[in-house]
Amino acid sequence: MEKLIEEIGCAHLSIKKVFKVGVPFQELIRAVEDEGADMLVMGQKGRSDLADVLFGSTAEKVFRRCPVPLLSVRPQTQ
Repeated sequence: MEKLIEEIGCAHLSIKKVFKVGVPFQELIRAVEDEGADMLVMGQKGRSDLADVLFGSTAEKVFRRCPVPLLSVRPQTQ
């Protein structure tokens, strides 16, 4: 993480890494609220399995419930 932060030129920003265990979308929302975050940035894993089809993706659940602006970042395609 530290190397990535330096590589993308964000070392001057205040960044706090938080690790949680639980239901992913609930823990993301809880972390945003607990930390008083101004924005949530999350990557897209792009996994599609039966659970996602039946219950929806984590990203979709976070988008619907996130109390702050959310930026979803996808990998660049060549």
